[in-house]
Parts: sequence; structure tokens; C-alpha cells
Amino acid sequence: MTDHYKVALQILYQLLKEDGQDHWANWIAQDIHLWEHDKSVEHHLRAYGGMGSFNDLPPLNGNATESIWKTQIFGNLQNIAYTLATGGSVQNIIENWDNLLKNNQISSWRCRNCTEAKITQRDIELYIAPKIIADKMLYFIRENRLHEALDILQLIDTPQVQQQRTSLQQLLNNHHIYLNADGNWHCPQCGSAEVCVYRWIIDENNQQINEADDNLPML
Repeated sequence: MTDHYKVALQILYQLLKEDGQDHWANWIAQDIHLWEHDKSVEHHLRAYGGMGSFNDLPPLNGNATESIWKTQIFGNLQNIAYTLATGGSVQNIIENWDNLLKNNQISSWRCRNCTEAKITQRDIELYIAPKIIADKMLYFIRENRLHEALDILQLIDTPQVQQQRTSLQQLLNNHHIYLNADGNWHCPQCGSAEVCVYRWIIDENNQQINEADDNLPML
């Protein structure tokens, strides 16, 4: 049976080392040593909590898309390590991630003045990547192949994933939510600064978009 805690730590160490974060890479190396020799998780758990802690790291380096994917994989591995270190089970992780896959909320911004809705490529990636990664990670966990987690990065530019990006963008366009490349926090339609974060719910068949219930009202 795979030691999921140890494997998660080993991949976290690799990602941190490659990212140049030597302090945390050395911390995780100590976690691995303590686990191998004493089955102790106390040092790992001391890494969490408060500003500057292990759960407060900046996004990992890479181009815009790669950074999102690597950071998401990193976060999932953190979740595995923390859950198991605090007495949780692999089944707990599977159940939590199954719920994550059901989250169909996408967010960007909308002008409260003229109701123009815009979305960035980053917003699209932040919707697609967590679902693909969680699905693959669940597969690796169930098949005792968590050591292959970084292979997920190879999916970034595959035709299947590119098609998902294209299909989602087309769906958004069909509902008058248009791609905004410049990220300017002013409405390009009317120039208003009355712009807010706005959320939409995509149905399970990726055919319909509805506004989330907790959005700010339009003016």
C-alpha cells in the first residue's frame, strides 16, 4: 500500500526545491526524515498557521498557465499531507475532492453600471485546472500511483484540455460574458469604475450559465 503521506511530502519537496524555496524545501526534508525514522508528524504540523506559514505561500513560478497548474497540484498535495498528519484518512480526502468536482462556480467581474460582463483567460484556467487536477489526483490516489502526480502537468497543452478551454470560452461568449485581455479594473464599455467581482454557475452539462445568488445587485 502506498504511503500517501510520505509520497505527498516527497513531491512537495521537489516542487519547492525547483521553485527555489529552500527554507520550506529543507523543512519538508526534515518532515520526511522524521516520518521515516519516528513516524512523527509534529514538525510538519508546526509549519501551518499564521502569516508566512506553509499554507500562505505565493503561487509557484512558471508562465501564467503553468503557475496555476503547479500551484493547484501543490495545494492538493498540501491537503493530502495535512489531512493525513492530523489523523484523517485517504477516504476523507477522496470524499472532499469528490465534492470539489461538483463545484461549477466561475467568477470574474461585471460592471454594475451597464451590466457588461468580462472574464480573463486566468479566470478560465482557474475554473478548468482544479477540476482536471482533482480528477487525476483522485485516480492516482485510488490506484496507489500518487508518485505520478507531477505527470498531470503534461496535460496543460493537450488537445483535450485545449478543447475544454475553447468550449468554455464559447459558452461564456454565448451568454455575453466576453474575454478581457487587459485586466483593467474599469468597464471598457462605459468607463465606469463601478466594477465588482461576479459569479456564475455552470450547469453539469456545460450548456447553461446562471448568476449566483450572492452577487451584488446591478445599479
